[in-house]
Amino acid sequence: MGNYLGVPLLLLAAMLQVSIVPQLPRVLGGEPNLVFLLVLAYAARATIEEGAAWAFLGGIVHDLVTSVPTGSTTFGLLLLVITIDRLRAQLFNVGFLTVIVLGVAGSLLLSIIGVAFTILSGFNVRIFDLITYQVLPSAAYNLVLIGPVYLLMRRFCPPPALAA
Repeated sequence: MGNYLGVPLLLLAAMLQVSIVPQLPRVLGGEPNLVFLLVLAYAARATIEEGAAWAFLGGIVHDLVTSVPTGSTTFGLLLLVITIDRLRAQLFNVGFLTVIVLGVAGSLLLSIIGVAFTILSGFNVRIFDLITYQVLPSAAYNLVLIGPVYLLMRRFCPPPALAA
């Protein structure tokens, strides 16, 4: 699929994130993170260079259109891509179950990094309320949606070529 298709796809996901997703029914205030889901599904199938490009672009676009401190999503997505690459080196392949686990863990990591950046920016954060009403419900949404997103990405993105 490559980086050229990634630019409009990530821009579309970010625009949907701020326009359509808030209109959907919410469970305890959480919402899915479409950019995170696309980057995770693509990075599981692509090389680290392409995954990092998607993570950087998706993180910057997501941070610019939402109220998250700039750089927090980019930092979290780049950590996720590096983790996927290290897992690929250890496991030989990143499969469906690995992506499901990374979807939950990455969602929690991205939320923790966002909270840390928000606290470092000088805002007061009620940690327990944030975990109860945003972090855990968002992780549940991402858990439900990562399967279909990954299967779609598998359809359109070939696995990376093995190094000889």
